[in-house]
Amino acid sequence: MMLRLWDWEYHDVPGLGTVHCSPEALKNLRADGVSDDEMFEVMAGGRDVRKGNTVGREGNGVRLVIRTWPHIPGAAAVCVNGYRVGGSATSQGDSSRSSSPRVTP
Repeated sequence: MMLRLWDWEYHDVPGLGTVHCSPEALKNLRADGVSDDEMFEVMAGGRDVRKGNTVGREGNGVRLVIRTWPHIPGAAAVCVNGYRVGGSATSQGDSSRSSSPRVTP
């Protein structure tokens, strides 16, 4: 069962284990109007696209960019960026706004 201890720390994330979220990722997600519950849902059951040590986990119009450290046993993965995808870029209605440079796997 996945567990959110703080708004920046998730345990038992399927396929990833422990994931910490960087302050920058949280800032970008909040700027795009992504709620804590939406982020939890994507962490728990989003679709993964892997490229090397980077995982793009996406669901419900939200993408999380997560770095993994497979060469370090027990190391937590880190969500380095997050944002809305598709036509729902922000809660303010300005879909042309970009809260940060997009890093995709």
